[in-house]
Amino acid sequence: MQFVLNQLGRAVPAGVAVCLLLVCGGVYWGQNYTTVSRAGDITLAVEADLAMAHEDGVQAHATPANEAAARESRRSVATKIVTKRRAGLGLVNRGHSTVYEATFPEFPSTSSFLRDVNRILGTSHSSDMAEFTTVDWSLVWDELRTPTWSNREWSGIVTTDVLCATDQAVSLLEHRSEYTGGAHPNPWFVSRNFIDDHGKARELKLAELFDPSSGWADQLTLYCSNDLRRQGASYLAPLDDTDPNAITRMVTLDADDFRTFGLSATALWIFFGPYHVGTYAEGNYSVKVPYEELERFLTADSPARLFRPSERGSR
Repeated sequence: MQFVLNQLGRAVPAGVAVCLLLVCGGVYWGQNYTTVSRAGDITLAVEADLAMAHEDGVQAHATPANEAAARESRRSVATKIVTKRRAGLGLVNRGHSTVYEATFPEFPSTSSFLRDVNRILGTSHSSDMAEFTTVDWSLVWDELRTPTWSNREWSGIVTTDVLCATDQAVSLLEHRSEYTGGAHPNPWFVSRNFIDDHGKARELKLAELFDPSSGWADQLTLYCSNDLRRQGASYLAPLDDTDPNAITRMVTLDADDFRTFGLSATALWIFFGPYHVGTYAEGNYSVKVPYEELERFLTADSPARLFRPSERGSR
């Protein structure tokens, strides 16, 4: 009997240690994982998705008269990929975790160009996800001992609008938002415009659309400034700069402010996030510039023509 008791005395601590390891492992792996799924289709964005209307200085949902018809005509252009990663360690409102979720398109493999776009998007989102969810274990330990509400969970979210998708050209607008402590998340836009370059996807710069000697930058600046004033963007200097009620933080636009752009079948779109041309409360702004307004500034072989249905294949 004494022998049995001695053996139990040795086995119980070892069993407890194994159980603790299993529990800790379960808690850790339950909070540190990556998933990738296909979640239906992504459809081509319509104007209601891109026109960021404002009422009384606050962003409002754009509801053009033909919105219902436009939504009915949405065309599926890609498979929706949702990738998510969680990392860190949290226990009963203590600890620190990071969560990153990206939704982006996977286009049909109908051309080497689209396959390369898929490769670029998959690689870049994987890299961004890995960077954001790299865990600072010293912060985890600090938050386990002395928790603070702002560090409990940090999050990164990416969703994607597709403005154009053909076998020669793709235009995407990524809506990004990150929360890493503080009063509110920080949202911004990332635009990605690809054209076919001998079977490879090459990202397009805005200046490539235009004849460099045409004065396009000045005209685009004037067009966007006037449209943003019409929308009520409070940071733009008013035409009457003696207005005593004007917000004192004024900006003057130039070509560097148009780096976030997209190309649909009918227009060039310029996007502005919070704090760019207005306060955080005002939200986002966008300016639609119909191609008819730009025609005299485009070259005969402008890449913009790849995004216009009537001119594809004419380059």
